[in-house]
Amino acid sequence: MASTNSFEDIVKLLKESPTNITCSEMKKMLEDLGFDVVRGTKGNHHRFKHPKIPAFYGGKFDCGHKPKLKPVYPKDVLAILLEFEDELNPKKKGAPK
Repeated sequence: MASTNSFEDIVKLLKESPTNITCSEMKKMLEDLGFDVVRGTKGNHHRFKHPKIPAFYGGKFDCGHKPKLKPVYPKDVLAILLEFEDELNPKKKGAPK
């Protein structure tokens, strides 16, 4: 994976390889898009939110299924990214600076 992933690169990876993403890769992808990722209160759960998207209250994924995430988590993250594409994709008009 590149040092900083574009919105398009991340969406493509989540669509094409939802069964082949590690916890650290997911965390990095979200951080590359400006999300704050923190460890949750339950074991290996992680929560994420975006400080510049007030309409998004947050999401989560569980890193307890090593080495790869369960496919449901990348699919959930993909759905969130697509829902907020206008805000997250710098090529879109409403993306945060």
